[in-house]
Amino acid sequence: FHSINVSWDNHEGEGYVTFQQWDGKKWNVVSDWIAPDWALLRPIIEKSAEAYAAEKGIKPRTAADAEAVAATN
Repeated sequence: FHSINVSWDNHEGEGYVTFQQWDGKKWNVVSDWIAPDWALLRPIIEKSAEAYAAEKGIKPRTAADAEAVAATN
């Protein structure tokens, strides 16, 4: 298995996707690898996460919170 290195700033990888299509027997790749438009997507993700946290009464963690937890492990 390959190791996975994550950080506070990037724990989701580069996000490249490819599309596949089912032909009734098998999946076929029908596109090249496509890079996400993070300038477009990140604000949408952040807004959705903030709304979810507010709805559920969750306090979003900060980088300092994550570092404090990591320091205890």
